[in-house]
Amino acid sequence: MKNLKFLSVLFALLVVGLTSCGDDLTQSELSDSEIVEVENFVDGAIAAMQDRVAAGRNGCVEFVFPITVSFADGTTATAEDYETLHAAIKAWKEANLEEDGERGSKPDLVFPLQVVNEEGEIIDISTQDELRAVYQECGGRFGNGKGGKRGHRGKGYACFSLVYPVSIDFADGTSETFDDRDAMKDAIKAYKEANGRDAERPTLAFPVTVEYDDGTQTAVESRDALKELKQACSEEG
Repeated sequence: MKNLKFLSVLFALLVVGLTSCGDDLTQSELSDSEIVEVENFVDGAIAAMQDRVAAGRNGCVEFVFPITVSFADGTTATAEDYETLHAAIKAWKEANLEEDGERGSKPDLVFPLQVVNEEGEIIDISTQDELRAVYQECGGRFGNGKGGKRGHRGKGYACFSLVYPVSIDFADGTSETFDDRDAMKDAIKAYKEANGRDAERPTLAFPVTVEYDDGTQTAVESRDALKELKQACSEEG
């Protein structure tokens, strides 16, 4: 009888343990279809943000990080690079799997933001009209009609990112060197506020070091060299 009671208790404990493990797995793991849904959402969201301003490998400009994005529920996230942007959007989507992935549920860019074009100009964008103007400056070259996969399943989101310190030349003849992204963004924003939205754009002071998605770096010696580098990425993209 004692053995029977012992076996009954042991069985009950095993059932509770298995049920608990099952609950943990359900809460912590996504199904294969949900994993695909999340990754497609992230890639599509980043691609949509790039498309709006002709940024990335197939575009004429690159985002100057950090950038901030807003989500459908009103929350925001600030990303220091594409890796953290990808992680932030992924985390939001995993917590909001009920969202259907339509345009209205995708994250959007928060103004102000900055981009660097292939001429080395740092462009401060504060409105939808300024965003559209930068896109139009691309002259129809954006995308090259290639489409294709992006992100972790393709060749990466960006052609390059700036390696700090970075020096900037301003239209008034002054130059300033910045040790990090935030300092540069704040200075350019202040320059625009002081000189008007139509003021001549600040430009990178060459040489400048850039980093590719694979972590390798190269020194860009001139504006022409930067333009060639950016166009080469677009042709490969």
